[in-house]
Amino acid sequence: MLRKLTDFLNDHLIGIIIIITFIVLLGVVLVPTIYVFTYSLFAVHISGKMKFLGLGNYIRALTDPVFWQYLYQTIIYTAGSVSISFLIAFISSLALNSISVGKGLFRSLILVPWVIPPAISGLIWRWMLNDTNGLLNDILNNKLHIINNNILFLGTYFWAKFSVIMADSWTRIPFITVLLLAGLQSISREYYDAARVDGANFGQRLFKITVPLMKSTILVALMIVTMFVLRTYEIVYILTDGGPGNSTEVLTTYIYKNIVNYWELGYGSALSVLLLILVVIITLYYTRQLVRRSADS
Repeated sequence: MLRKLTDFLNDHLIGIIIIITFIVLLGVVLVPTIYVFTYSLFAVHISGKMKFLGLGNYIRALTDPVFWQYLYQTIIYTAGSVSISFLIAFISSLALNSISVGKGLFRSLILVPWVIPPAISGLIWRWMLNDTNGLLNDILNNKLHIINNNILFLGTYFWAKFSVIMADSWTRIPFITVLLLAGLQSISREYYDAARVDGANFGQRLFKITVPLMKSTILVALMIVTMFVLRTYEIVYILTDGGPGNSTEVLTTYIYKNIVNYWELGYGSALSVLLLILVVIITLYYTRQLVRRSADS
């Protein structure tokens, strides 16, 4: 009997592992999602009492100007972070792909921001951007003498928005760089050699060979990073907590405050579902582009 069981496990080990993994993922992902959706249909009191509202929480959110303001700020924050991180990562991947000396060292260094926890990254940036003894103000004021008065990076509307976007971009650059570098290395050198023989310069090789052959990799990188940025919480919370004057508030921090600070569990759950819908819509858009790209290929 024991031998039969052992033979069965040996013959079906991979299938068993897949099933167990699927069940665990189902419990980790699906069950909390069902709970959030269920709570979004109720008004939940701090005592635990629940009152059914149906779509009331969703109607409240969609008719609230504050929600639309924070949604707009979330889109700006996401677009800014994704754009800046992608541009820097693309340049970094081109550089890493072309160098031959110290390639391993530079590839290791580029991963540093990725391995640092987001909360620690937020603390590092808060120290660097401090208006009295921050590193950046010290360099600009005391070392380079570019400015006369310290900049309130986290205390003014423009600089606060710019600062949280830059801090978030810094944490995304390594991941995009790794993906783009893998895409670059998959391109055959024969294309570039033939282009050089035909007299193509760097710009022509970049936009006629590199970018077209990397479109699928670029779309995958943009899709994943966009989802990461949309659910960002730590950077904004630690740097500004949504301030000054709620100018850097995004949906994730707004959801957190409704659930934790105001104990609006039902309304916060509805906001979470709306954010999930936004993520799904953007993911479907990128997926459609990928499918279209595969069909064209």
